[in-house]
Amino acid sequence: MLAKQITYTDYNGEEVTETFYFNMTTLEATKFAAKMNGDIEKHIAELIRKDNMLGIIRLLSEMILGAYGKKSEDGKRFIKNDELRNEFEDSAAFAELVENLLSDPEEAAKFGEGIGTSKLQAKMDKRDAQPKLKVAALNDHPDFSGMTNAQILELLQAKKEQ
Repeated sequence: MLAKQITYTDYNGEEVTETFYFNMTTLEATKFAAKMNGDIEKHIAELIRKDNMLGIIRLLSEMILGAYGKKSEDGKRFIKNDELRNEFEDSAAFAELVENLLSDPEEAAKFGEGIGTSKLQAKMDKRDAQPKLKVAALNDHPDFSGMTNAQILELLQAKKEQ
């Protein structure tokens, strides 16, 4: 979870500093990444390469609003709903945050790390680096039902080494 202090000028013309909270569960981050074919960093790099400012703004907005919420008083829940998101999106604080992240790539990277997207990216990179089992190797053994997990693992390991 990321607690982010944002200083902005409200619609009464007063400068205000508030703390806002952002977090993505692994499931939320996975859904977010799935929209980009599983590779957030590659998608961002492509948007930058194409100088697609509207795409970058949409991505940042979606990431921010997808992570925004409020902690319950007892700290056991992180509450997210459309009403809270809409309220935040309509605020000058949201506009200030988007502007800050657009103008400072390091701050944007820290934000992504703080809400949990970098953990997901690391998991996906680790998953992609692991050797893939060939499905054909599994077809050499017609029935796993009578085998223990250890026997199945031994068989798979032997097939992998071939």
